[in-house]
Amino acid sequence: MSGPQSGIAPRQGCPLKWAPKRSSGRRYSPGWSGMLARATTMSADDGKRIAMAIAMIATIAGCFYPPTQKPLPRTRSAIVLDQPYDLAWDAVHHVIRKNALRINAEDPNHGIIETETNHFSLKDADCGQLKGIIGKYAAEPDQAATAVYNFEVRPKGREASTVSIQATFSAPLYVPLHPPRDVECISRGKAEARLLEQVTAEAATVHRPAFAKPAS
Repeated sequence: MSGPQSGIAPRQGCPLKWAPKRSSGRRYSPGWSGMLARATTMSADDGKRIAMAIAMIATIAGCFYPPTQKPLPRTRSAIVLDQPYDLAWDAVHHVIRKNALRINAEDPNHGIIETETNHFSLKDADCGQLKGIIGKYAAEPDQAATAVYNFEVRPKGREASTVSIQATFSAPLYVPLHPPRDVECISRGKAEARLLEQVTAEAATVHRPAFAKPAS
């Protein structure tokens, strides 16, 4: 990602910035338009100082610091159930419905279910930080953010199964004075742990139907 093309050297400690879009039809807020108008009526030196101040404000407001959370090992998001494959599959579906997750695709032959939701918080994932004039603040996911949970169910012998979850979080960044950009957030493992706990609880309650023998 390139830095702002303003002739101003990038500020230290600001790893990523948004380059301003070149567009003749860009609309400025009243404050910006006023500053630009005054810059055109002042001397060349005064106009240059104002232009440099505007570029510096844009640079300060356009800093993004990537997530610092380290990706979790796959073993942290897997459990073993004392239930055969078909009952483990049913338990996962109970949890999916309980959490109102949308099923994008599923393949019972390979034990894969892809689900999605627009709800997650900073407790679930690290989306990095933004730096504005007031300082650094966490990039907060909103309604346009997405969380994709890939469930994988595998038989482990005849009477046991493994269930694992791989989560992918993404959210749009709203950097002041720049268009939104998507960023991939790093999971903290809490959402996966919560879902796996629910799968364990559900698996303990599911049983195959019992058929009574007809009376002789």
